Amino acid sequence: LNEARPSLLGNVCQGNGGAGLSFGGASEGTAESNICADNQDGLRVTEDATPTLRDNTFTNNERHAAFFEKPDYARRVTAL
Repeated sequence: LNEARPSLLGNVCQGNGGAGLSFGGASEGTAESNICADNQDGLRVTEDATPTLRDNTFTNNERHAAFFEKPDYARRVTAL
């Protein structure tokens, strides 16, 4: 799944021990209109992943609303 291109649309990701949504490896894809609540991280982006994010809600997550493995990763993510 390191090069996956999922379309994650309208999901509720709640109560996960890890991330509600996670993109890693060289994955791309789109996450749109999802609700991520009560997870460790709402969103996790690692390695060379470059997701497109639209209208997602991250609330009441333990550590981060959005976690980027390296600070420059946030610049590679498209948020609309």
